[in-house]
Amino acid sequence: GEETLVRLASWMPFEQARELLQDLVGMRVSKATARRVTLATGEAQLSVCEGEVERLKHEGSQAPSGAEKQAMSGDGAFVHLVGGEWAEVKTLALGEVTRNKRGEVCTQHLSYFSRLSDAESFEEAALVETHRRGLERATDVCAVQDGAEWLQGLVDYHRADAVRILDFAHAAEYVNEIGQAVRAAGGRLPATWLDGVLHRLKHQGPQRVL
Repeated sequence: GEETLVRLASWMPFEQARELLQDLVGMRVSKATARRVTLATGEAQLSVCEGEVERLKHEGSQAPSGAEKQAMSGDGAFVHLVGGEWAEVKTLALGEVTRNKRGEVCTQHLSYFSRLSDAESFEEAALVETHRRGLERATDVCAVQDGAEWLQGLVDYHRADAVRILDFAHAAEYVNEIGQAVRAAGGRLPATWLDGVLHRLKHQGPQRVL
């Protein structure tokens, strides 16, 4: 019953988890109990992960074999904490690069690792998941991300040789900022300059744009 409660409370607010537990298995608990056991389970899981990170750092055991081609993608999202504070939770997504039935390149078997921590601590903590997925043994790895500086360190830590891919939305944002800077400095650009540059970037690649 407690395991079921924790699983529910990891997906929804404690009050709803408490109500659903009663509906599903007939167990009555308070909202405070739901919160307490869920947080205790989370702390226990965190302790296990931190212990595994220390073991991997000191023993340097070889990762299991995983997919030959893998993709990694990191990002941060601000969440509202109890007490009104906002903090950034960092997430790393890992997946296998393959082709679907139509022959299109895609990613499958995605997994995610998240922590509320600074960039340096996150790099080390994510070792648990990158090791489990066999990222270090993959023959080809790409890193799709938004260009934030801390993400470069994340890639350097886990697969420095990964092909780094700036996602198109952020690439467009940076190109637009360049155009604004040119205009602010007195330069003249055609009204359709941005549209033309982004079209070339998407269909012809970055060389001409750069």
